[in-house]
Amino acid sequence: MTGLLGTAKGGACVRLPLPGLPNACNRQPPTAGPQARLDDTAVAQPALFVAGLAAVEMLRARDPAAVDGCVAAAGLSLGEYTALVFAGALGFEEGLRVGVY
Repeated sequence: MTGLLGTAKGGACVRLPLPGLPNACNRQPPTAGPQARLDDTAVAQPALFVAGLAAVEMLRARDPAAVDGCVAAAGLSLGEYTALVFAGALGFEEGLRVGVY
């Protein structure tokens, strides 16, 4: 089984080969439209997790010293797992698995 990483424009799924994660790509959104899809927790949680890590990578590209000089990371709820991945305590796949599913 392949797990959901996020959704692309048009509702197409981007899949990661992560055994044991539910395949949310076949789920129907609560109602039609992009906002309704993001309101679905199965889509929103992975999107937020990836967005948090993408923000770190954007900062790393603009100011590597700011990221390299970081001595602590924190988050709330799902953000705790994002912070653990950023800190290197969890790998990306581990963080996605335990934080999202």
